Amino acid sequence: MGIGLVATEDTQTIDCNGAIVTPGGVDGHVHLSQDRSPRAKEAGYTSADTVDTGTRSAIAGGTTTVILFAEQSRGQSLKEQVGKYHELVNEQGSYADYGFHAIITDPTAKVLEQELPELAQSGIMSMKLFLTYKHMRISDRQVLSALQKARELGMVALVHAENGDLVDFFTEHLEAQGLTDPRFKAIAHPPEAEAEAVNRAITFSSVMDTPMLIVHVSVRQSMDVIRKAQSLLRPVFAETCPQYLLLGKENLDRDHFCGAKFVCSPPLRSDPKDIEEIWRGIINGTFTIFSSDHCPYR
Repeated sequence: MGIGLVATEDTQTIDCNGAIVTPGGVDGHVHLSQDRSPRAKEAGYTSADTVDTGTRSAIAGGTTTVILFAEQSRGQSLKEQVGKYHELVNEQGSYADYGFHAIITDPTAKVLEQELPELAQSGIMSMKLFLTYKHMRISDRQVLSALQKARELGMVALVHAENGDLVDFFTEHLEAQGLTDPRFKAIAHPPEAEAEAVNRAITFSSVMDTPMLIVHVSVRQSMDVIRKAQSLLRPVFAETCPQYLLLGKENLDRDHFCGAKFVCSPPLRSDPKDIEEIWRGIINGTFTIFSSDHCPYR
């Protein structure tokens, strides 16, 4: 598609008169074939989508580029894990263009000083850090070290911002009482857990002067902190997802597996004002990234 193109007898021409033509979509937050992590193995679940099936669905919906996650587990080489994910994509085949974010769960000196520069040289310019999940979260000091290296390399740090200790505290108390239905997901992951971690992450970003993307923002308390940082011209960006624009906690209240279909992290929220505020954030530019966080398991 273009202006002044020359058509030959072999050229296929599609008449788009009266139609809207848009570029292919870019989904910057996609999890496919992530069965290798200890978190998945311990829970006994597997990815519902392979690279093959996931990118096929993406193409069918008009998304022509996906950014996947190459996940490092503790004790593993980050560089080797990225290599394995490249091999996985080559084996399964991708219908879409793709790239990788590097998930860092063990930021050792070797990873930060040797492997990360090599990955940046190869074109991977984003890392993801977790402030929650026992097998994935890193300490505040480790976050600062990773952000320092990211700044040196010109990388962006993606952050899953939820207070891991707070979430674990509520989760353990709920499980001890046998309260494990899907609706309790929202209780175990309260808005305060996200807002506190967002504030902490942005504080670290500001101190280190490192570009940061807060992913899957779900509550207005987080947006208040993000907007304040943006108004001060901090290098802070935000992402939200369709579920936080369209769905509420009432879906988690459905019986049995019907409710389980709506489980995500952070969870769907109960206050309609959160949905209203996120829509407002889309309109006013608080959110510069809109992604799926496609991450189905079975």
